[in-house]
Parts: sequence; C-alpha cells; structure tokens
Amino acid sequence: MPALLPALLPLAVGSSAPSAPPRLPLRVASLGGGPGFELLAVRWFFERHYPRYDLDLVSLDLEESWRSAAEGLGIRFQTWDVRDGKGLERAAGGPIDYALASY
Repeated sequence: MPALLPALLPLAVGSSAPSAPPRLPLRVASLGGGPGFELLAVRWFFERHYPRYDLDLVSLDLEESWRSAAEGLGIRFQTWDVRDGKGLERAAGGPIDYALASY
C-alpha cells in the first residue's frame, strides 16, 4: 500500500490535469525559394499531421523582390545566393532541420 502513496499524492493536493507536451522547434528552409509556396505546403502538412512542432519557415533567395510575397504568406525571407553554401545556416538563422530545393 505505501507504494501507491507517491502516485496518489498529486491527486490529493489538487494538481491540475497534465499539461500539453512542449512544442518542438523545427527549421525548414527553402533554397532559392522565391515567395515560399512550398513552405506553405510544409506548414499545412505539419499542422495536420505533426502539430507538436513549432515551425520556423524561411525562404532563402537571391532576389530581394520576393520578400513582400513571402512575408505576406507569413514566411520569413532572407536574401541568400545558392552558390554560398558556407553562409546557408547564417542566412537561415541557425541550423536547418529540413532543406527544400524545388526547380
């Protein structure tokens, strides 16, 4: 009987229901992504199948004129040249979990 005491103690002191699991950060970068339409598909997929992830979606493209379109879709945009492999993570804001290239 004493083994049950630790398991019942939270109930006795009126603890609340278990909290939701913490959200997990996940950075997805589109390389040469333009406005970032493929990142919208990533967002919708994760919202439906893996809602536990806190997505950081970033479109990386040399053409600055894509910025307003990407930001209008709720996607971060950074100017980056696909030939600059060493500057990829800096441009993305840190390590990338998934990279997309759609041509």
